[in-house]
Amino acid sequence: MTVKPMLILSRGEIADSDSLLRQRSEPVRTGDDISGIIQDLRDTFYDCEIALGLAAIQIGYPKRIFILNLNKSDRSGEKVFINPELIEWDEQMEAVNEVCMSIPNLVGSVYRPTKVTINYSDETGQSQSERVLGFKARVVQHEMDHLDGVLYTDRMERLSDLEEIEFFFKENYPLQATKHTPK
Repeated sequence: MTVKPMLILSRGEIADSDSLLRQRSEPVRTGDDISGIIQDLRDTFYDCEIALGLAAIQIGYPKRIFILNLNKSDRSGEKVFINPELIEWDEQMEAVNEVCMSIPNLVGSVYRPTKVTINYSDETGQSQSERVLGFKARVVQHEMDHLDGVLYTDRMERLSDLEEIEFFFKENYPLQATKHTPK
């Protein structure tokens, strides 16, 4: 398959309800051939060096699928989540700065539970249930939000708290981020 272009919103477009990124993704149904979507997700995900997760909707497929790998140098840590559902979350919340491949050049603090339980199907169609903690829990929740048309900026207390950062691009994909310091 191929590396797909990323759907991107500028600061002024974040509230745009007409964007595909704002639509709820459709469940994958039994018999749906999603192998091409998953391959495109993989190709795009691994081409974008700083991504830790990527939802199908971010590359134009409104299906409830996302990929995650917190250590991309070791593909054995990769997981594909199909029709995921958060079924339990801790009351303990933590605020951490988040970025998003679909909202480049911005960072904002978001409160999220530090532990969640997620049910999903894997690529073979097997049902899975996993308790995830810490940073991985945050990435899972961020990607789950994409499937519901929710952006991390929607979870911020104030949009005015968004800060600019600099991304260095390779063919429209950020490679690394550094905090922007005005001159």
